[in-house]
Amino acid sequence: MKIMFNKHQKAFIKLFNEVARSFNRYRVFEDFISMSGIAIQNAFLKSDGLEQKYLKIAGGYQNDDLSKLSDLLAEVVLGLEMKPCDFLGEIFMELGLENKDMGQFFTPYDISKAISILNWDKETELLLQRESFITIADPACGTAGTIIAFYELMLERGFNPQKQLWASCIDIDPLAAMMAYIQMSLLGIPGEVLIGNSLTLKINQVMHTPMHFIGDWDLKLDIYRRRKEQVA
Repeated sequence: MKIMFNKHQKAFIKLFNEVARSFNRYRVFEDFISMSGIAIQNAFLKSDGLEQKYLKIAGGYQNDDLSKLSDLLAEVVLGLEMKPCDFLGEIFMELGLENKDMGQFFTPYDISKAISILNWDKETELLLQRESFITIADPACGTAGTIIAFYELMLERGFNPQKQLWASCIDIDPLAAMMAYIQMSLLGIPGEVLIGNSLTLKINQVMHTPMHFIGDWDLKLDIYRRRKEQVA
C-alpha cells in the first residue's frame, strides 16, 4: 500500500536526510524521538535526570544539526495540526528503520481508521452521550495509530476527545512507545503510554501526556473507579 504523505511529512523526510549525514540514520531518528519526548515530559515533570539525558544526547550534535532537529519537531506539530495521522509511524516505515528481523510493522493509518469505523456502533455513540468520558486501551500500540484513528473519528462524529477520551497504550519497544507518546501529546489526547510487556505485565516506564495533567485525569479516573466498585 503506497502512503500519500502530506507536505509536512515530505518536508520532514527531506530535512531528516540533511541532519548529521555521517551518523547512522536509526541513531539520528532515535535521538530525535528521545529528545522530543523528553522535552514534552519535562514541561511537567521538571526532572533533573531527564534534563541530563537530553543534554547528553544533544552534546553529540553540532549546533546546526540541533537546529534542524528542532525544525523536525515543528514539522510533526504542523503535520498533526493539518490532519490527524500516524505521522511518525509512516515516516519510520518509509525510511526503512523498522526491525525486519523481529517482523516489526506499523499498521497503515488508513487501515486503522477503517477498523475504527467498523467498530463504531450505536452502543459507542450512546456511551459517549451518557458518560462524561470513555477509556480505551491498546496492548500493542506501536506508534498509537489505532488511538489516533479513534480520536479522529470522535472529532468527525461531533465529540471532543480531549475531554471525553482517556487512552492507555503499551508497547515493548521503547522507540515505538515514545513515538506514540509524542503523537498523543501533540494531538492533546489525555492518557498514558507504558513501555513494557502487556503479556507478562512487566512495566519499565509510564509516561502521562500533558492533557492527562491539565485535565486532572488522576482524580477523574479515581472517581470513575470508585463509582464502578460501588455499582459492582
